[in-house]
Amino acid sequence: MKKRALCFLTGLFAVLIFSGCNSVLPTQDEVPEKGKLKVGLYVDRGSSGGGLMHWAAIAEFSPQAELVTLTGEDVRNGKLKDVHVVIMPGGYPTRQLGTLKPEGIEIFRQWIKDGGAYVGSCAGLATALSHKSRLRLLPFYRRANSGGTPAMVKIMVNERGAELMGVKPGLRKVKYACGSIPTPAKVADKTRTGEVLAIYKCSIGSSGKEQRGFYDLPSLVYGTLGKGKAIASSYHPEYLESSLDLAVGMIYAVTGVKLTPQFPVKDRRPIRLGFCTSAVKGHYPVRECMKLEHQKHIDVRYFMLPDIDDGELNHIDVLILPDGIAESNRSFFRRSSRWAMLKKFMDRGGIILASGNAAKPLPEHKNLKKFPAGADFSKYLADK
Repeated sequence: MKKRALCFLTGLFAVLIFSGCNSVLPTQDEVPEKGKLKVGLYVDRGSSGGGLMHWAAIAEFSPQAELVTLTGEDVRNGKLKDVHVVIMPGGYPTRQLGTLKPEGIEIFRQWIKDGGAYVGSCAGLATALSHKSRLRLLPFYRRANSGGTPAMVKIMVNERGAELMGVKPGLRKVKYACGSIPTPAKVADKTRTGEVLAIYKCSIGSSGKEQRGFYDLPSLVYGTLGKGKAIASSYHPEYLESSLDLAVGMIYAVTGVKLTPQFPVKDRRPIRLGFCTSAVKGHYPVRECMKLEHQKHIDVRYFMLPDIDDGELNHIDVLILPDGIAESNRSFFRRSSRWAMLKKFMDRGGIILASGNAAKPLPEHKNLKKFPAGADFSKYLADK
């Protein structure tokens, strides 16, 4: 009996040692016991738009996850060791890469090779492609003349994609916003593998040109680099409730952890708040927006400049313009029509809260409240 017990304990100890040495990412079963999946969201210059906040909210409101915001400086200072997966959201890939700098790009690639995980959407796919100045995580190039106008599009998820993401195969409708179309690349690096998980089943009009058919071209790709995994889409799965399972599935495909976002229910008559994401940069706007999301009496909507131009101010009570990219905020009101729309919004009782360099160019108005950079908007709105 003693020998059996000793053999059992010895075997168990060996299994634990082996598992600890070979596991980089937590498994689905390990997460609740050993801590949450740490989701690193890249928030530096170049990461912008509503998609940034949608990805943040998925991590913020999933009980299995912990949201960590990352900048290029954080990457260069070794902060990747604090996360299990990095999400590169939409925006501008050249700016995202510019904030990483060559040193950060190589650090990022090595982290993936050592077992890290990457999820990208729209610009996040372009950032991961095999061009010399990019992250080179996926053996795909940008297809020439791809891009296109924003639209709702159809994709076909294949059996392999369904298996990896834990979703059903077949046709799906997703939001597309001018993302690059990937095409397979012949690469000498044998440590990289790549495969297509979904294709387009539609035509997308190329910006400024006649409509161009993208039928059967890749829309979602997956690959490995060393011990790490990467998945990226040229569309935005994070925007719509109907495609949220695809966003969650992308994280699952590279981590083995299935997130279950539980977004808070708001009061029946909440403050309807627009949070402008056109000039966001760094940790501050994402963290501030998520604090507002936690307020039960505030219904947060993510705004881009076209939303203001398209009359969406008619559907909110408060507009927040956070401190961010200075030149973008300076150019915000160069169009007199835009200021006229905001003035009309405030004249009817709407409130604008602006901080830092977003507040400086704004003319005075009784319903315009200016705050220093880093202001806590949730405190101001707590008693409203």
